[in-house]
Amino acid sequence: MSEVKLKDTPKDTEDYLRANRAQLASADPSHPVFVMANAGSGKTKVLIDRVARLLLRREDGRPGARPDSILCITYTKAAANEMLSRLFRTLGKWSIMRDEELRDELSRLQGRPVDNYSRDDFHDARALFARALETPGGLRIETIHAFCARILRRFPLEAGVLPGFAEIEEDEAQAIWESVRADAVLKAADVAPGALDILALEGGHDGADVALNAMRFQMNLYLDFAEQHDFDQGRMRAALIEGLNAPEVSSSEILSLAMGEEMPVVALREALISLRAAGKRDDTRTADAVEA
Repeated sequence: MSEVKLKDTPKDTEDYLRANRAQLASADPSHPVFVMANAGSGKTKVLIDRVARLLLRREDGRPGARPDSILCITYTKAAANEMLSRLFRTLGKWSIMRDEELRDELSRLQGRPVDNYSRDDFHDARALFARALETPGGLRIETIHAFCARILRRFPLEAGVLPGFAEIEEDEAQAIWESVRADAVLKAADVAPGALDILALEGGHDGADVALNAMRFQMNLYLDFAEQHDFDQGRMRAALIEGLNAPEVSSSEILSLAMGEEMPVVALREALISLRAAGKRDDTRTADAVEA
């Protein structure tokens, strides 16, 4: 069998070394850092290294930061759980490392000479896992929603919310919305069947649910508009017509005018010529539909 000589591993390349230096510099907690990089490039690793360095004993002998004094905020629960899991994995690995291995690991992370570590440094590094586990409330790696909820729970009166409130999960919120929406559709069938027919017709296959779902996250705007006009349907309709500069005629009259005396025949003929001249299949199909 012939021998195959492998090329240099990625860790030997200049690109890898440059990226590694940038990550180590970004993990230094002595100065603020803004990191922007592509997915999978090691942003989470930088954050974990930064937290670990905050927890570690300083080079001048000062103790590291208390676990409960550090706050990490993410966008998603998955990201928060991933960070917490990887951080505990790192601290747990340190707790059982031999002195030589731990010295090399801390030296790489902190950028200190390998001979600049004492037994106290090793003792503190090994104790971080237990300290983090025993911290009341645990390490604070949470979503921005959880952070805001915690602030609101701490100052409910100042925020104007009920003390002891609890957030609902997305699936719970969706279930509540679907129940309320169903009740609203049933009520509309009795009190405003015409309006419900319009919503159902415009919604196509999904019926009135399309319009109602679109309104769900803009409800305050609709309520403010209705309140301005004392929830009077006549006044609201008049305000909409004026605001949209809409003609005060029925939809059937608008359609009759558009397809009759107000039809832009000349413009349509010009459009037909342009569409057929293009020679594309989709344009030809559109031209046939317009002509029909």
